Amino acid sequence: MQRIVHYLISLLRLVLLALVLLVPSAYAWEREDRLAIMAADLLPAILGAQQNFNEFYFPTYLEEKDEVREISDVREIKVQVLFNKKRYLAERTVKRINNLGPIKGIKLRAVAVRPDDIVNEHNRNNRFRQLIFIIENMGKQLYTVNELATKNNDITYSSSIKDVEKGVAVGLTVTERVLPVINESSLSKIQLQFSPLFMRIAKKVK
Repeated sequence: MQRIVHYLISLLRLVLLALVLLVPSAYAWEREDRLAIMAADLLPAILGAQQNFNEFYFPTYLEEKDEVREISDVREIKVQVLFNKKRYLAERTVKRINNLGPIKGIKLRAVAVRPDDIVNEHNRNNRFRQLIFIIENMGKQLYTVNELATKNNDITYSSSIKDVEKGVAVGLTVTERVLPVINESSLSKIQLQFSPLFMRIAKKVK
């Protein structure tokens, strides 16, 4: 297990370095757009560093129920790519995520959604946790998204440290380096835990 964690951290560092060097020339977009694509590419490293990965997304007590067994036969984590105005960016991000390989045997399935879609799904019948990936400034709508995500035990993820400071669970911080950033209070509410090595390199806000 420790070897796997070391591998994931090493992979994270290598990917971060490559992206820092290549992204500015590879994507002739504004900074917010490039950060969203970077965050999408880093999802395997971020999610791979989670502890109790399978149990977190697919609790055993749910899989023991007959009505859930058919759903759990094909395991996948739904990623809701949340956008406001930039549909083009959401579509590219969705394509990027859907082309990623499985993470610990689990495939990611991304869809583009607007904030209103998140609200409309508040009473959804889905039993498993989802990941809400915020790719642009949501303004005041971010607080509603955070509240609903916490209530549904969904994970929020953003390419902006400002969103993490406002309650998003996990994100990125970009200065002279690119590092993961976590909101300790939000992680505690949904009982999300990362490996000790990941926690050591991550910037923390409350």
